Order: sequence, then structure tokens, then C-alpha cells
Amino acid sequence: MIHQPGYVKELIKKYAAGSITGVELERLKACWKIYEEEELLNMTAEVLYAIGKQQPADTLKGWTPDFAKITSDAQSIRRNKKMLLYFRMAGAACLLLLLVMAVNHFIFEKWTGNNTTGACGDIPSRSEIPGSEFACTIRWGDTTILTVDSSSMGLVKRINNLEIRQEAPGVLVLTPLPGTTPVDTTKSRFVEVLTAARRQYIIKLPGSTSIHLNAGSSLRFPFMDTDQDICYVQLSGEAYIEMPGKGKPEKLVVETYNGQLQTGRGDFAVSALPGYTKTTLISGSLVTFSRRGIHKKDIDCPGDQTIVKSYGKINDAIADSLFFKRNSDVGEALAWTKANRNYRNVSLRQFVLDMSRWYGFTVQNINCIPKNMRVNTSICYRAPVEQAYAVMRQAGLTIYERNGMISFCDPKKKERQAEAMVMWRYRKK
Repeated sequence: MIHQPGYVKELIKKYAAGSITGVELERLKACWKIYEEEELLNMTAEVLYAIGKQQPADTLKGWTPDFAKITSDAQSIRRNKKMLLYFRMAGAACLLLLLVMAVNHFIFEKWTGNNTTGACGDIPSRSEIPGSEFACTIRWGDTTILTVDSSSMGLVKRINNLEIRQEAPGVLVLTPLPGTTPVDTTKSRFVEVLTAARRQYIIKLPGSTSIHLNAGSSLRFPFMDTDQDICYVQLSGEAYIEMPGKGKPEKLVVETYNGQLQTGRGDFAVSALPGYTKTTLISGSLVTFSRRGIHKKDIDCPGDQTIVKSYGKINDAIADSLFFKRNSDVGEALAWTKANRNYRNVSLRQFVLDMSRWYGFTVQNINCIPKNMRVNTSICYRAPVEQAYAVMRQAGLTIYERNGMISFCDPKKKERQAEAMVMWRYRKK
């Protein structure tokens, strides 16, 4: 019934009159998951106008009283009626404000069913994940692997001409050793830092460049002596990069599957997948290049975003395209760095991608999720994967699992018995 605007208006009317029941109040809360905020405000305005016996407005946004008409009418009526009119208008406006504030308060602050999942204990909602819970592995050569946690400080390892130290819990510092005999890089050119599911790490490079790796990511740093004016890395996965631009190196170059990012001073978030690189600028400036530098875009405003996409062509050729967008949501780009990941009107596809990286599950085809589906939720980094699945279910998805993969695509009838359904479609009543 809450999908019927007339019924929703009746609930709002009862709430304003103080006669709403407990069941009806829960239904009104559920409306905040179904309707856009502007739709609810419009319905609220219509109800309040009806209560005050005023003419309904098409939209609350931008509405102002017709003061000229009020003044004209007031001249022909007694003073008490004029005051009554003013009081009704002021009362309706105040009631609307209080209603919006109250609903927003119990939806996002007090209501225990506000779609917040997981328990972060006493960690403030905007805090980052504690570095004490970080872990990573370091790989070089063909088979050498070193596991690193955040429990011990100081020297971790010297590998060829590279020193690796733990500066703080969850923070590694990589420093090329000066005056070292040139390294034979024919067998191993890079040292690689990798993060597993539910694990992150921060890597500091020469020049105080900081790279915060998300789960399921990889950062490669060269052994060989490079130009001191340039710091070069390869990235796979997701990272938040801060380049202060003071001293040397003077330029940071980040290479991905299908592109390259260059900056002299800038903070930015990068998501690098096979055939896809998305970059969101937080501050400073940078230049995005597609593969082989065919396409190029300079960005210098917070929220500027570039996407490099690769497409297969005939004869196994690959073509790259570069897309640009202004005023993207910086908070959304950095949601994964927080202990409580807050998603407000975020694409459901983006939410699923974030969860797949954090929990380590593979999505067979993200395009099976409709592009227009959105999600409003908060989820703690400690929440079990089942709670992430629950958010997807509540959004209206059916999730199937087969051969270690998650799929949102409708299976073929002949394969239906082979599919292991782990979620059920949320059906609107």
C-alpha cells in the first residue's frame, strides 16, 4: 500500500495529527526507502496545505507566499482574521520543517532499522579503518613471498636495493638505497605489495607520496634506479593516492591496465580493472592518458572524474575511449576508506563492485544489474558478507551462485536446477 501516494499522504496526515499507530509509523519509515526525498516533501506540502485549508502547490521547492494578495485580502477583513491567516501559514511552515527534521532524525539517527549493518563498536562513523587491522603480502622474483601484518615496527626486509620499513601500524615505507650496486633486473624488475579480501595497507614512497591500497589490490614498485624526478608505479585494484608535490620526485606516474595518470601535486582515487580505469580528483591536478597516449585529459577541479574504457574490435584489436565528468561525488569515491561505508543514492552497481572487492567474491556480469537502481545504506567494514547480500536483496536483486561466482542474470530455464539460489527477489506488495 505504501506504493500508493494517496495512502502515503494519509500516513503523513496521521503523523502530523499525532494519531498514527506503531504499524503505520513503520510503514512511513519504509517510504524513505521507496520514494525520492523530493516526492515525499511534495506530498507532505500537499497534506499540510490541506490541513490549513490552503490551495495545494505542485512542489514545495521554490514556493513563496503571494504577499500582495494576502495584504489585499487582509484590508477587507477584521484584524483577528488577518492574524489567523498569518498564524496558519506560519504554523504550516513550522510543522513542515519539524516533520522533515523529525523524519530525517529517526530515519538516519535513531531508527534501529535505518539499513545500517554490522557493528563498528566505538569507532566514529567517519573514521578510517584502524591500521592495526591491516595486512598485506610482499612478492618479488618468481616465488618469493613475505607476509606482513601491523604488529611489529622497524625494518621488514631489504630486497636488492630497496629497504622496506614499517613506520606505523599498517604503514610501509619503501626507500631505494643510495649508492647501491645496480640491480640485475632481468629476472625481477618489481617488488609487489598485495592486499587480500577485507585487508588494506598504506604504502609510502619517496617524496612522501602515500598510496592507500584497498582490499584485493596490487601495487608494483621498480627495483631499478629511475630518474629521481619521477616516481613510477603500477596499480591494479583500488587506491587513494596523495602526492604532496614537495621536493623530489617532482612527478608521480601511475600506470594501469589501459591508461596512465601523471601528477606533480594531487590527491585522487583510482579504480583500475582490466579494460577500465576510473579516476576521481580530490585536490590538486593530474593528467589522464589512455593506452599509448592516444587520448588525454587534464583535470584540476575537485570532483573531476575520468574513465578510460577499452573495447574489443575485429582481429583482436583493442580500442580505448576516454570519458570526462564534472562534480562527481568525492565521498562516494572514498567510501571504502571509512569504517562505516555510507552510500546515499549510490548506483547499486557501484555498491556491488565495492562489496565484491572488500569481501572477495566475483561478479559474473555487473551489467545484469539495471543501471537506474540506487541504494541508500551504511555498512560497517566488520559486517559479514551476508549483510551485504541482504542490502542487495532489499534493493530488489536476485543473487545466484555457481562455481564460486555471483550472478544477477536470470538463468536459462534448462540451467535453473543447477543454480544455487542464495537470495530471493524482494517483491513489492
